[in-house]
Amino acid sequence: MNGKAVVRLGSLCVALAWLGVGVAEDTAKAAPTAADTARKSCVSQCEISNGTCNSKVRQARQECSKKAANSGRDPMTMRNSDYTYFCSYFRNPGRRGPGNFSDRFTQHYNLCIDVMQQNIASMRYDCYLNERDAQTICRSELRDCQAACQ
Repeated sequence: MNGKAVVRLGSLCVALAWLGVGVAEDTAKAAPTAADTARKSCVSQCEISNGTCNSKVRQARQECSKKAANSGRDPMTMRNSDYTYFCSYFRNPGRRGPGNFSDRFTQHYNLCIDVMQQNIASMRYDCYLNERDAQTICRSELRDCQAACQ
C-alpha cells in the first residue's frame, strides 16, 4: 500500500466513523421511549373521546332544534323539554379514561345539568347557546383528560 492509499483509507474511516456517530445520534433522538408512546396513545384516546363528546352535543342541538320548532314541547306529550340530553356523553359510566375518570365525569355531568337547567327555553337560539355551553364542557374534559396523561 502506498501513502496515498493509506491517506484515502484513513479519510474513509474518519468519514464512516463520523457518519456512524451522526446516524447513532439521529436514531437516539428519533426513537421514542415507552413513556412517550404511552402518553401519545393516551392523548390520542382523549382526542377521540373529545370528538365523540362534540358529536353527541351536535346531535343534541339538532334534537333541540326539532323540539324548538314545536315551541319547546314534545309533540306527543306536549310537555316542556328539559334539554339534559346535551349532557348524555358524561352520563355513560361504561366509558374509561386516564386519571380519576369517574369523578371527573360525575363533576362534568353535574356541571352540565346545572347549566342546562338554567337555560331551559323553547327557542332555537337557546339550543345554540346550550350547544356552546356543552361544547365548553367537552373542551374542559379534553384538557382534564390530557392533563391526566402526564
